[in-house]
Amino acid sequence: MGSKEKRSTMSTLEETPTYNLGVVVQETGINPDTLRAWERRYGLPQPERTEGGHRIYSRRDIETVKWLIARQEEGLRISQAVRLWKEIIQAGRDPFQEQRVPGEGSSTTSPVPREREGEGEGVMIRRLRDEWLEAALSYDPMRADYVFSEALARFSEEVATYQVLLKGLEEVGERWYRGDISVQNEHFITSLAKRRVQALIFALPAPIREQKIVVACPPKERHTFSALLITLFLGRQGYPVLYLGADVPGRDFDDMLHFTSSRMVIFSANLLSTAAQVFDIAGQLVEDGIPVGYGGRVFNHIPSLRESMPGLFLGEDFKNIAPRVEGVLKDPSPALEKKAGLPDGYLSLRDAVDEHLGGIQQRIKDWGDQEGLDPVTFETAQQRFTASLLASLALGDLGLLEKEWAWVAGFLSHRGWEESALDSYLERFNGSLKEELGSQAQLITEWFQDQRSSYRGG
Repeated sequence: MGSKEKRSTMSTLEETPTYNLGVVVQETGINPDTLRAWERRYGLPQPERTEGGHRIYSRRDIETVKWLIARQEEGLRISQAVRLWKEIIQAGRDPFQEQRVPGEGSSTTSPVPREREGEGEGVMIRRLRDEWLEAALSYDPMRADYVFSEALARFSEEVATYQVLLKGLEEVGERWYRGDISVQNEHFITSLAKRRVQALIFALPAPIREQKIVVACPPKERHTFSALLITLFLGRQGYPVLYLGADVPGRDFDDMLHFTSSRMVIFSANLLSTAAQVFDIAGQLVEDGIPVGYGGRVFNHIPSLRESMPGLFLGEDFKNIAPRVEGVLKDPSPALEKKAGLPDGYLSLRDAVDEHLGGIQQRIKDWGDQEGLDPVTFETAQQRFTASLLASLALGDLGLLEKEWAWVAGFLSHRGWEESALDSYLERFNGSLKEELGSQAQLITEWFQDQRSSYRGG
Protein backbone atom coordinates (compact mmCIF):
# COMPACT_ATOMS: atom_id res chain seq x y z
CA MET A 1 0.00 0.00 0.00
CA GLY A 2 3.02 2.27 -0.18
CA SER A 3 2.75 5.37 2.02
CA LYS A 4 -0.90 4.75 2.85
CA GLU A 5 -1.83 3.95 6.47
CA LYS A 6 -2.61 0.37 7.46
CA ARG A 7 -6.05 -0.61 6.13
CA SER A 8 -8.66 -2.57 8.03
CA THR A 9 -9.45 -5.87 6.34
CA MET A 10 -13.14 -5.07 6.88
CA SER A 11 -13.12 -1.94 4.72
CA THR A 12 -15.01 -2.26 1.45
CA LEU A 13 -14.67 1.36 0.33
CA GLU A 14 -13.15 2.03 -3.07
CA GLU A 15 -9.52 3.18 -2.77
CA THR A 16 -8.92 4.07 -6.42
CA PRO A 17 -8.09 7.82 -6.68
CA THR A 18 -10.84 9.30 -8.82
CA TYR A 19 -12.12 12.60 -7.41
CA ASN A 20 -10.61 16.07 -7.49
CA LEU A 21 -10.56 18.58 -4.64
CA GLY A 22 -13.77 20.26 -5.76
CA VAL A 23 -15.74 17.03 -5.38
CA VAL A 24 -14.43 16.52 -1.83
CA VAL A 25 -15.38 20.07 -0.86
CA GLN A 26 -18.84 19.70 -2.39
CA GLU A 27 -19.56 16.38 -0.66
CA THR A 28 -18.17 17.20 2.78
CA GLY A 29 -18.50 20.98 3.08
CA ILE A 30 -14.92 21.24 4.32
CA ASN A 31 -12.87 24.35 3.64
CA PRO A 32 -10.03 23.53 1.18
CA ASP A 33 -7.44 25.19 3.43
CA THR A 34 -8.63 23.08 6.38
CA LEU A 35 -8.36 19.90 4.30
CA ARG A 36 -4.81 20.75 3.23
CA ALA A 37 -3.90 21.50 6.87
CA TRP A 38 -5.23 18.11 7.97
CA GLU A 39 -3.20 16.37 5.27
CA ARG A 40 -0.05 18.29 6.18
CA ARG A 41 -0.31 18.00 9.98
CA TYR A 42 -1.98 14.64 10.50
CA GLY A 43 -1.58 12.66 7.28
CA LEU A 44 -5.35 12.28 6.85
CA PRO A 45 -6.68 11.89 4.27
CA GLN A 46 -3.85 10.70 1.98
CA PRO A 47 -4.64 11.67 -1.63
CA GLU A 48 -2.56 10.67 -4.62
CA ARG A 49 -1.12 13.26 -7.02
CA THR A 50 -1.60 13.59 -10.75
CA GLU A 51 1.38 14.13 -13.03
CA GLY A 52 0.60 17.82 -12.83
CA GLY A 53 0.77 17.75 -9.04
CA HIS A 54 -2.97 18.04 -8.35
CA ARG A 55 -4.54 16.12 -5.48
CA ILE A 56 -6.85 13.27 -6.43
CA TYR A 57 -8.96 11.45 -3.86
CA SER A 58 -10.57 8.03 -3.48
CA ARG A 59 -14.05 7.30 -2.14
CA ARG A 60 -12.38 6.11 1.07
CA ASP A 61 -10.60 9.49 1.39
CA ILE A 62 -13.91 11.32 1.11
CA GLU A 63 -15.55 9.11 3.73
CA THR A 64 -12.52 9.60 5.98
CA VAL A 65 -13.05 13.36 5.87
CA LYS A 66 -16.73 12.87 6.72
CA TRP A 67 -15.76 10.60 9.62
CA LEU A 68 -13.37 13.20 11.04
CA ILE A 69 -15.95 15.97 10.72
CA ALA A 70 -18.52 13.81 12.51
CA ARG A 71 -16.11 13.25 15.40
CA GLN A 72 -15.57 17.03 15.65
CA GLU A 73 -19.33 17.55 15.82
CA GLU A 74 -19.41 15.11 18.73
CA GLY A 75 -16.92 17.30 20.62
CA LEU A 76 -13.44 16.02 19.71
CA ARG A 77 -10.53 18.19 18.67
CA ILE A 78 -9.22 17.23 15.23
CA SER A 79 -6.02 15.90 16.84
CA GLN A 80 -8.10 13.64 19.10
CA ALA A 81 -10.18 12.44 16.16
CA VAL A 82 -7.06 11.56 14.17
CA ARG A 83 -5.56 9.74 17.16
CA LEU A 84 -8.77 7.75 17.59
CA TRP A 85 -8.77 6.86 13.87
CA LYS A 86 -5.19 5.59 14.05
CA GLU A 87 -5.86 3.60 17.25
CA ILE A 88 -8.74 1.80 15.56
CA ILE A 89 -6.68 1.11 12.43
CA GLN A 90 -3.76 -0.23 14.47
CA ALA A 91 -6.15 -2.54 16.31
CA GLY A 92 -7.16 -4.02 12.95
CA ARG A 93 -10.71 -2.72 13.03
CA ASP A 94 -12.75 -0.53 10.67
CA PRO A 95 -13.28 3.10 11.81
CA PHE A 96 -16.44 3.31 9.73
CA GLN A 97 -17.97 0.63 11.96
CA GLU A 98 -16.90 2.42 15.19
CA GLN A 99 -18.25 5.93 15.62
CA ARG A 100 -18.32 6.23 19.39
CA VAL A 101 -17.23 9.35 21.20
CA PRO A 102 -14.21 9.15 23.57
CA GLY A 103 -15.25 8.54 27.13
CA GLU A 104 -18.36 6.52 26.33
CA GLY A 105 -17.25 3.11 27.47
CA SER A 106 -14.64 1.53 25.18
CA SER A 107 -11.12 1.37 26.55
CA THR A 108 -9.69 2.19 23.14
CA THR A 109 -11.60 5.46 23.10
CA SER A 110 -10.76 6.66 26.61
CA PRO A 111 -8.70 9.86 26.06
CA VAL A 112 -6.58 9.59 29.22
CA PRO A 113 -6.51 6.94 31.93
CA ARG A 114 -7.74 8.06 35.33
CA GLU A 115 -4.97 9.05 37.66
CA ARG A 116 -6.54 8.17 41.00
CA GLU A 117 -8.03 4.80 41.78
CA GLY A 118 -11.78 4.98 42.13
CA GLU A 119 -11.95 8.63 41.03
CA GLY A 120 -14.90 9.13 38.71
CA GLU A 121 -15.10 11.88 36.10
CA GLY A 122 -17.31 14.09 38.28
CA VAL A 123 -14.89 13.82 41.21
CA MET A 124 -11.92 14.40 38.92
CA ILE A 125 -13.33 17.57 37.37
CA ARG A 126 -14.28 18.92 40.80
CA ARG A 127 -10.72 18.26 42.02
CA LEU A 128 -9.21 20.00 39.01
CA ARG A 129 -11.51 22.98 39.46
CA ASP A 130 -10.56 23.25 43.14
CA GLU A 131 -6.85 23.04 42.32
CA TRP A 132 -7.19 25.65 39.59
CA LEU A 133 -9.04 27.97 41.96
CA GLU A 134 -6.47 27.48 44.70
CA ALA A 135 -3.64 28.38 42.34
CA ALA A 136 -5.48 31.37 40.86
CA LEU A 137 -6.49 32.69 44.28
CA SER A 138 -2.83 32.48 45.28
CA TYR A 139 -1.81 34.60 42.26
CA ASP A 140 0.10 31.63 40.81
CA PRO A 141 -0.58 31.72 37.04
CA MET A 142 1.95 29.00 36.17
CA ARG A 143 0.35 26.52 38.56
CA ALA A 144 -3.15 27.49 37.37
CA ASP A 145 -2.13 26.95 33.74
CA TYR A 146 -0.59 23.58 34.59
CA VAL A 147 -3.83 22.41 36.25
CA PHE A 148 -5.95 23.58 33.34
CA SER A 149 -3.62 21.84 30.90
CA GLU A 150 -4.22 18.64 32.84
CA ALA A 151 -7.97 19.21 32.48
CA LEU A 152 -7.52 19.63 28.72
CA ALA A 153 -5.55 16.39 28.57
CA ARG A 154 -8.30 14.47 30.33
CA PHE A 155 -11.43 16.07 28.90
CA SER A 156 -12.67 17.82 25.78
CA GLU A 157 -12.19 21.56 25.49
CA GLU A 158 -15.92 22.03 26.06
CA VAL A 159 -15.86 20.14 29.36
CA ALA A 160 -12.58 21.66 30.59
CA THR A 161 -13.53 25.27 29.86
CA TYR A 162 -17.10 24.92 31.10
CA GLN A 163 -16.49 22.84 34.23
CA VAL A 164 -13.13 24.24 35.33
CA LEU A 165 -13.03 27.82 34.09
CA LEU A 166 -16.67 28.94 33.90
CA LYS A 167 -17.78 27.11 37.05
CA GLY A 168 -14.61 28.30 38.74
CA LEU A 169 -15.35 31.90 37.83
CA GLU A 170 -18.87 31.51 39.20
CA GLU A 171 -17.37 30.44 42.53
CA VAL A 172 -14.99 33.40 42.42
CA GLY A 173 -17.90 35.76 41.80
CA GLU A 174 -19.76 34.29 44.77
CA ARG A 175 -16.72 34.72 47.00
CA TRP A 176 -16.35 38.35 45.94
CA TYR A 177 -20.06 38.89 46.55
CA ARG A 178 -19.68 37.57 50.09
CA GLY A 179 -16.67 39.82 50.65
CA ASP A 180 -14.23 36.89 50.97
CA ILE A 181 -11.86 38.04 48.21
CA SER A 182 -10.89 41.41 46.76
CA VAL A 183 -11.94 42.84 43.43
CA GLN A 184 -8.27 42.70 42.38
CA ASN A 185 -8.21 38.95 42.98
CA GLU A 186 -11.43 38.54 41.02
CA HIS A 187 -10.03 40.52 38.08
CA PHE A 188 -6.78 38.55 38.07
CA ILE A 189 -8.58 35.19 37.98
CA THR A 190 -10.95 36.35 35.25
CA SER A 191 -8.02 37.48 33.11
CA LEU A 192 -6.36 34.05 33.57
CA ALA A 193 -9.48 32.25 32.39
CA LYS A 194 -10.07 34.55 29.44
CA ARG A 195 -6.47 34.21 28.29
CA ARG A 196 -6.74 30.42 28.13
CA VAL A 197 -10.00 30.49 26.17
CA GLN A 198 -8.62 33.11 23.79
CA ALA A 199 -5.62 30.85 23.13
CA LEU A 200 -7.93 27.94 22.34
CA ILE A 201 -9.91 30.14 19.95
CA PHE A 202 -6.72 31.28 18.25
CA ALA A 203 -5.68 27.63 17.75
CA LEU A 204 -8.94 26.59 16.10
CA PRO A 205 -8.60 25.12 12.63
CA ALA A 206 -10.07 26.94 9.65
CA PRO A 207 -13.90 26.79 9.59
CA ILE A 208 -15.52 23.98 7.62
CA ARG A 209 -18.94 25.64 7.41
CA GLU A 210 -19.99 28.71 5.48
CA GLN A 211 -22.61 30.32 7.75
CA LYS A 212 -21.03 33.20 9.67
CA ILE A 213 -22.21 33.83 13.23
CA VAL A 214 -21.73 37.13 15.10
CA VAL A 215 -21.18 36.95 18.87
CA ALA A 216 -21.27 40.15 20.92
CA CYS A 217 -21.86 41.65 24.34
CA PRO A 218 -24.41 44.51 24.37
CA PRO A 219 -23.62 48.09 25.39
CA LYS A 220 -22.19 48.40 28.94
CA GLU A 221 -21.70 44.63 29.24
CA ARG A 222 -18.05 44.05 30.17
CA HIS A 223 -18.29 40.41 31.27
CA THR A 224 -17.06 38.67 28.13
CA PHE A 225 -16.22 35.16 29.32
CA SER A 226 -19.56 33.63 28.30
CA ALA A 227 -19.31 35.21 24.85
CA LEU A 228 -15.79 33.80 24.48
CA LEU A 229 -17.05 30.32 25.37
CA ILE A 230 -19.83 30.61 22.80
CA THR A 231 -17.20 31.61 20.22
CA LEU A 232 -15.01 28.62 21.14
CA PHE A 233 -17.84 26.08 21.18
CA LEU A 234 -19.22 27.19 17.82
CA GLY A 235 -15.74 27.45 16.33
CA ARG A 236 -15.04 23.86 17.36
CA GLN A 237 -18.10 22.85 15.38
CA GLY A 238 -16.62 24.47 12.30
CA TYR A 239 -18.57 27.74 12.24
CA PRO A 240 -16.83 30.97 11.23
CA VAL A 241 -17.53 33.21 14.24
CA LEU A 242 -17.08 36.98 14.31
CA TYR A 243 -16.46 37.79 17.98
CA LEU A 244 -17.02 41.50 18.66
CA GLY A 245 -16.19 41.53 22.38
CA ALA A 246 -17.47 43.75 25.19
CA ASP A 247 -19.70 46.81 25.17
CA VAL A 248 -20.70 46.68 21.50
CA PRO A 249 -22.90 49.63 20.47
CA GLY A 250 -26.20 48.88 18.79
CA ARG A 251 -25.78 51.32 15.94
CA ASP A 252 -24.57 50.18 12.51
CA PHE A 253 -25.30 46.51 13.25
CA ASP A 254 -27.29 46.10 10.05
CA ASP A 255 -24.44 47.47 7.94
CA MET A 256 -21.92 45.14 9.55
CA LEU A 257 -24.15 42.09 9.11
CA HIS A 258 -24.79 42.94 5.49
CA PHE A 259 -21.09 43.52 4.80
CA THR A 260 -20.06 40.19 6.37
CA SER A 261 -23.07 38.18 5.09
CA SER A 262 -23.61 36.91 8.65
CA ARG A 263 -26.57 34.61 9.20
CA MET A 264 -27.23 35.10 12.91
CA VAL A 265 -26.36 37.32 15.90
CA ILE A 266 -25.84 35.98 19.43
CA PHE A 267 -25.79 38.26 22.48
CA SER A 268 -24.46 37.38 25.92
CA ALA A 269 -25.63 39.40 28.94
CA ASN A 270 -25.00 38.91 32.64
CA LEU A 271 -26.84 41.87 34.16
CA LEU A 272 -30.42 43.08 34.03
CA SER A 273 -29.20 46.45 32.79
CA THR A 274 -27.44 44.87 29.80
CA ALA A 275 -30.37 42.53 29.13
CA ALA A 276 -32.39 45.70 28.54
CA GLN A 277 -29.83 46.70 25.93
CA VAL A 278 -30.26 43.30 24.23
CA PHE A 279 -34.02 43.89 24.24
CA ASP A 280 -33.63 47.12 22.27
CA ILE A 281 -31.04 45.87 19.77
CA ALA A 282 -32.60 42.43 19.27
CA GLY A 283 -36.01 43.98 18.69
CA GLN A 284 -34.65 46.06 15.82
CA LEU A 285 -32.68 43.19 14.30
CA VAL A 286 -35.66 40.83 14.42
CA GLU A 287 -37.78 43.55 12.85
CA ASP A 288 -35.24 43.66 10.02
CA GLY A 289 -35.40 39.89 9.55
CA ILE A 290 -32.09 38.99 11.23
CA PRO A 291 -32.20 35.90 13.51
CA VAL A 292 -31.13 36.63 17.10
CA GLY A 293 -30.08 34.24 19.85
CA TYR A 294 -29.23 35.22 23.41
CA GLY A 295 -28.04 33.78 26.70
CA GLY A 296 -26.08 34.59 29.82
CA ARG A 297 -26.35 34.52 33.59
CA VAL A 298 -29.21 37.01 33.92
CA PHE A 299 -31.48 34.94 31.67
CA ASN A 300 -30.76 31.88 33.81
CA HIS A 301 -31.43 33.66 37.11
CA ILE A 302 -34.54 35.52 35.93
CA PRO A 303 -36.33 33.11 33.56
CA SER A 304 -39.29 35.48 33.14
CA LEU A 305 -37.00 37.75 31.12
CA ARG A 306 -37.20 35.29 28.26
CA GLU A 307 -40.95 35.88 27.91
CA SER A 308 -40.47 39.42 26.63
CA MET A 309 -37.08 39.17 24.87
CA PRO A 310 -37.15 39.12 21.05
CA GLY A 311 -35.31 36.21 19.44
CA LEU A 312 -34.47 32.77 20.82
CA PHE A 313 -33.09 31.84 24.25
CA LEU A 314 -30.18 29.45 23.58
CA GLY A 315 -30.39 27.57 26.86
CA GLU A 316 -28.75 27.53 30.26
CA ASP A 317 -26.10 24.98 29.31
CA PHE A 318 -23.43 25.85 26.75
CA LYS A 319 -23.27 22.20 25.68
CA ASN A 320 -26.54 22.70 23.81
CA ILE A 321 -25.65 25.89 21.99
CA ALA A 322 -24.25 24.32 18.79
CA PRO A 323 -27.33 22.18 18.02
CA ARG A 324 -29.59 25.13 18.79
CA VAL A 325 -27.66 27.35 16.39
CA GLU A 326 -27.74 24.63 13.76
CA GLY A 327 -31.50 24.47 14.20
CA VAL A 328 -31.81 28.23 13.70
CA LEU A 329 -29.75 28.10 10.52
CA LYS A 330 -32.12 25.44 9.15
CA ASP A 331 -35.29 27.17 10.38
CA PRO A 332 -34.74 30.77 11.57
CA SER A 333 -38.36 31.41 12.58
CA PRO A 334 -37.85 30.79 16.36
CA ALA A 335 -35.02 33.36 16.36
CA LEU A 336 -37.22 35.89 14.59
CA GLU A 337 -39.95 35.83 17.20
CA LYS A 338 -41.27 39.23 18.21
CA LYS A 339 -42.68 39.79 21.68
CA ALA A 340 -45.54 41.88 23.02
CA GLY A 341 -45.11 45.60 23.45
CA LEU A 342 -44.48 47.34 26.77
CA PRO A 343 -47.28 48.44 29.12
CA ASP A 344 -48.34 52.06 28.79
CA GLY A 345 -46.28 54.59 30.66
CA TYR A 346 -43.17 52.54 31.33
CA LEU A 347 -40.91 54.14 28.75
CA SER A 348 -41.96 57.67 29.62
CA LEU A 349 -41.33 56.88 33.30
CA ARG A 350 -37.92 55.43 32.44
CA ASP A 351 -37.07 58.61 30.52
CA ALA A 352 -38.20 60.75 33.45
CA VAL A 353 -36.06 58.82 35.93
CA ASP A 354 -33.11 59.01 33.55
CA GLU A 355 -33.58 62.77 33.14
CA HIS A 356 -33.57 63.33 36.91
CA LEU A 357 -31.00 60.63 37.70
CA GLY A 358 -28.27 63.07 38.69
CA GLY A 359 -30.47 64.71 41.30
CA ILE A 360 -31.76 61.38 42.61
CA GLN A 361 -28.29 59.96 43.03
CA GLN A 362 -26.93 63.10 44.66
CA ARG A 363 -29.68 63.05 47.31
CA ILE A 364 -28.91 59.41 48.09
CA LYS A 365 -25.16 60.06 48.18
CA ASP A 366 -25.66 62.93 50.63
CA TRP A 367 -27.60 60.58 52.88
CA GLY A 368 -24.83 57.96 52.66
CA ASP A 369 -22.19 60.55 53.56
CA GLN A 370 -24.24 61.68 56.55
CA GLU A 371 -24.54 58.07 57.72
CA GLY A 372 -20.79 57.54 57.36
CA LEU A 373 -21.19 54.61 54.95
CA ASP A 374 -18.20 53.12 53.16
CA PRO A 375 -18.18 55.03 49.84
CA VAL A 376 -16.87 52.16 47.68
CA THR A 377 -19.42 49.65 48.96
CA PHE A 378 -22.23 52.18 48.78
CA GLU A 379 -21.36 53.29 45.25
CA THR A 380 -21.20 49.67 44.00
CA ALA A 381 -24.66 48.94 45.41
CA GLN A 382 -26.09 52.23 44.20
CA GLN A 383 -24.86 51.82 40.63
CA ARG A 384 -26.20 48.27 40.39
CA PHE A 385 -29.60 49.13 41.84
CA THR A 386 -30.09 52.32 39.83
CA ALA A 387 -29.15 50.60 36.56
CA SER A 388 -31.53 47.75 37.41
CA LEU A 389 -34.37 50.17 38.10
CA LEU A 390 -33.94 51.79 34.70
CA ALA A 391 -33.71 48.36 33.05
CA SER A 392 -36.92 47.15 34.73
CA LEU A 393 -38.75 50.16 33.38
CA ALA A 394 -37.23 49.69 29.91
CA LEU A 395 -38.41 46.06 29.96
CA GLY A 396 -41.88 46.99 31.21
CA ASP A 397 -41.83 44.93 34.41
CA LEU A 398 -40.93 46.32 37.84
CA GLY A 399 -41.22 42.79 39.18
CA LEU A 400 -37.81 42.14 37.61
CA LEU A 401 -36.36 44.49 40.21
CA GLU A 402 -37.10 42.10 43.10
CA LYS A 403 -34.18 39.75 42.41
CA GLU A 404 -31.91 42.71 41.76
CA TRP A 405 -32.83 44.19 45.12
CA ALA A 406 -32.20 40.78 46.72
CA TRP A 407 -28.69 40.86 45.19
CA VAL A 408 -28.03 44.41 46.46
CA ALA A 409 -29.43 43.64 49.92
CA GLY A 410 -27.27 40.51 50.16
CA PHE A 411 -24.20 42.40 48.98
CA LEU A 412 -24.70 45.04 51.66
CA SER A 413 -25.58 42.49 54.35
CA HIS A 414 -22.31 40.65 53.75
CA ARG A 415 -20.58 43.96 54.44
CA GLY A 416 -22.25 44.58 57.76
CA TRP A 417 -25.53 46.29 56.92
CA GLU A 418 -28.41 45.35 59.18
CA GLU A 419 -32.05 45.21 58.10
CA SER A 420 -32.76 48.62 59.62
CA ALA A 421 -30.06 50.14 57.41
CA LEU A 422 -31.49 48.42 54.32
CA ASP A 423 -34.92 49.81 55.18
CA SER A 424 -33.43 53.29 55.60
CA TYR A 425 -31.74 53.00 52.19
CA LEU A 426 -35.04 52.09 50.50
CA GLU A 427 -36.74 54.94 52.33
CA ARG A 428 -34.11 57.45 51.17
CA PHE A 429 -34.24 56.15 47.58
CA ASN A 430 -38.04 56.35 47.59
CA GLY A 431 -37.99 59.83 49.05
CA SER A 432 -35.49 61.01 46.42
CA LEU A 433 -37.76 59.74 43.64
CA LYS A 434 -40.75 61.60 45.09
CA GLU A 435 -38.77 64.80 45.51
CA GLU A 436 -37.44 64.72 41.95
CA LEU A 437 -40.46 63.29 40.06
CA GLY A 438 -43.46 64.10 42.22
CA SER A 439 -46.64 62.13 41.47
CA GLN A 440 -45.09 60.76 38.28
CA ALA A 441 -43.07 58.38 40.46
CA GLN A 442 -46.14 56.68 42.00
CA LEU A 443 -45.68 53.35 40.19
CA ILE A 444 -42.12 53.05 41.48
CA THR A 445 -42.81 54.35 44.97
CA GLU A 446 -45.50 51.71 45.44
CA TRP A 447 -42.91 49.05 44.67
CA PHE A 448 -40.52 50.57 47.23
CA GLN A 449 -43.24 50.58 49.86
CA ASP A 450 -43.93 46.90 49.27
CA GLN A 451 -40.25 46.07 49.66
CA ARG A 452 -39.93 48.12 52.84
CA SER A 453 -42.80 46.25 54.42
CA SER A 454 -40.59 43.14 54.66
CA TYR A 455 -38.26 45.01 57.00
CA ARG A 456 -41.14 46.28 59.12
CA GLY A 457 -42.68 42.90 59.84
CA GLY A 458 -44.99 42.79 56.79
